[in-house]
Amino acid sequence: MTVTIVSKFAGLVTNFEVRAVLLGRGADPQVPPDPPRTREAANCEVKVLEALQKSPAALQTREMISAFSEAIEVFGLTKGEKLQLVNEVPSTLVHIHVIVEDCEERFSGEQLDTLLELIETHLGSSRLDQGEKGGSEDDE
Repeated sequence: MTVTIVSKFAGLVTNFEVRAVLLGRGADPQVPPDPPRTREAANCEVKVLEALQKSPAALQTREMISAFSEAIEVFGLTKGEKLQLVNEVPSTLVHIHVIVEDCEERFSGEQLDTLLELIETHLGSSRLDQGEKGGSEDDE
C-alpha cells in the first residue's frame, strides 16, 4: 500500500473532524481495520479515538461548530484561536485568555463576556462540565 500526499498542509482540522475520520476508518479494537493497516497504526488510532471520546469533540456536531464559527466572525480571531476554542470549549475567562493572544489588548471585558456566552450557547460548555455524553449521531 502506498500513500500519496495530496497537499502538505490543507488547513486546520478540529478534534471533531479527526474523530469523525477515525470513526469512519473503523478505529475500533474489536473490528479489523479497513483498509488494512499495521497493528501499530491501528493501535495509535484507537488510542487517539479513546482520548477524543472523552473530549468536547464527542459532544459536538458539524452544525454546532458551523453556527459557532459564524457567530464569532465579528471578533476577528485567528484560525488557530478559533480552532482552540472549538477543541477546548473554554468555560472561564481565564481559559479564553490562555487561548486568545493579547486578549486584554484586543477585547473589552464586555466582548469577552459575549464570547463566553457564545461558547456556551453554541458549544455548550456547561454540558461538558457536567460530563454529559452525546452528539455521536451527527459525526459523519
